[in-house]
Formats: sequence, structure tokens, C-alpha cells
Amino acid sequence: MDFIHTREYLNGGDTVVIKITHKCHVRVMDDGNFQKYRNGLKHEFVGGEYKTSPIHIKVPHLGHWNITLDLGGKIASGIKYSISYMKRP
Repeated sequence: MDFIHTREYLNGGDTVVIKITHKCHVRVMDDGNFQKYRNGLKHEFVGGEYKTSPIHIKVPHLGHWNITLDLGGKIASGIKYSISYMKRP
């Protein structure tokens, strides 16, 4: 499985902002669900498939969050992307 991954400690209500040049699947998930995702098991996440950018996803609660970007089975090389965070005051 080819994907882009980052991990960040965020508060509930913080927003993950993704800018990307290709249609992609974005998953924001906790550590347990990220391990299931990596092992090809059923997992829960916030996000989905997006065709346009920027993408804004609110984090439901405090904790470490794994953000993954994948192109639905295509190799994730040569794409341009950025991942940033809008943190609540």
C-alpha cells in the first residue's frame, strides 16, 4: 500500500488542511485505527475521497492523529501536497 503519512497531536475542533494536486483519499485516524489501516483491516476514520483542494477536516477530540493521503492504489510519487493545521485558540 502506497500512501503519504504524518502524525500530529491535535485538540478537538482543530482543523487539518490539505492542499493536493490530485484526487485522493484522506483519512484522519487515531493510532489504533492507523495500525488497522496499515494491516489492511477494517478501520474508522474522518475524511473520505476528495476531488478538489483545499480539504478541511475537523478533528473530533484531543489526541495523536494520523493523516494519510493515498491515490486509490496509484503510486503517490510526483504529486505536490501540503498538510497544515488550523488550531483553535
